[in-house]
Amino acid sequence: QTPTVIHSAAGLRGLFKEFADVFRQITRHGALVWSLAGSTLGNAAWNVVFTLGLVLHVQAVLPGEIGAYGYVMAAYGVGNVAATLAVGSIRRFSLETIMLGSRIYYGGGIVLLALAPNVLTLSIAAAIASFGGPMNDIPFLSLMQRHFPARQIGRVYAFRLVVDSVGLLAG
Repeated sequence: QTPTVIHSAAGLRGLFKEFADVFRQITRHGALVWSLAGSTLGNAAWNVVFTLGLVLHVQAVLPGEIGAYGYVMAAYGVGNVAATLAVGSIRRFSLETIMLGSRIYYGGGIVLLALAPNVLTLSIAAAIASFGGPMNDIPFLSLMQRHFPARQIGRVYAFRLVVDSVGLLAG
């Protein structure tokens, strides 16, 4: 069987047409729209909180202990890997429920970071916040595979990368 060829216009016009087409297709799936909106806001928060706010917070709470930032980021990384393994093995919950939980973990962790008085609490808060990424990303990818034919997965994922980057830029 011959694969379907998707024709598009060249240049910026083609780029915007492709972007609009994928946007229309994604808006038919509420959970994907909600996930993308949350990722955009989450990426903006990440840029503000982790790249600037956390450094300043560590300096304010633990003056002269800037190495604590490394511990906190390591805790975030360990939590992220643990969350990826945990979420990848969950079979009983709906993907949408897991995605909702991702926002609770991420937002709760961010709030706890702001309130944390020491390195241990900062690290625990960072690990909690880190669960938000995999709890959103893995279900998003699963939903994307369920709702779009294989030939469109690359376009949808590229759209997600653009939206995520907009959030990073906003932050």
